[in-house]
Amino acid sequence: MAMSHMGRLLDLLRQRVRTLGQVPARRRRITPAEEYRRSVESFVHEVTGQMPTDWRTFAQALTHSSYVGSNGGKQNERLEYLGDSLLGAVIAAAAYRLYPDEDEGGLTQIRSFLSSRKQINKLARNMGIDKVLRVSPGVDLEHSDVPGNALEAFIGALYLDKGFEATADFVKKQVVISRKNMEKVSHQEEDYKSAFIIKMQREGTPYLFDYLGETEETPGEVVHHIALRVGAEGEILSRGSGPSKKAADQMAAQSALRLLADR
Repeated sequence: MAMSHMGRLLDLLRQRVRTLGQVPARRRRITPAEEYRRSVESFVHEVTGQMPTDWRTFAQALTHSSYVGSNGGKQNERLEYLGDSLLGAVIAAAAYRLYPDEDEGGLTQIRSFLSSRKQINKLARNMGIDKVLRVSPGVDLEHSDVPGNALEAFIGALYLDKGFEATADFVKKQVVISRKNMEKVSHQEEDYKSAFIIKMQREGTPYLFDYLGETEETPGEVVHHIALRVGAEGEILSRGSGPSKKAADQMAAQSALRLLADR
């Protein structure tokens, strides 16, 4: 028993001697590439509710052409092209469903202001896309279209990574949201025709932008004229004139909204 006890003591002593002078293992340092991967994955999960299957696709979407490390083409312009097409298609489909009685012109107006560069840039900044966007220090993110372009590229990456259904869901939640949001955006954009159309649709009131023709006030200076009719009888609510049909529509719609607000 004494020899057995002595043997255990000797084994413990040998183990102790072997550990003397050893430096405890250090934690492995996280490389910049690993840190960026984590930030991309975190951003994707935050805004979509899903982890990316291939984080590199999203990293490419978030890499501007000015970035020094873009490595011969690994930047977001191709994904931006794809995302822009998807964004327009999803918004068009949502507007079509939300406004079953709207004509082609009205639907086009709604799609235009929801996918306008100003609106997409604002949305991208609100999402915090600038925090994960790789771009040259000289690029002005506050006063350029770079954030909005990156968001479109992100949408393209989401399509490649998760498919159309997940992409459409993301666009509807982040961009369209609801019919109420469409009305809010239209007022922010100061697009009087779109705001008027949405108001009429909400109230179920028939309307018509009746083009009355053009006149030449001075040689070479053409003025277009619009009468804005409302109700089943087509009563003229307001009129508008301008150097283009679009400008005349806007003037008529602005006057109509002012008149309706005073009632």
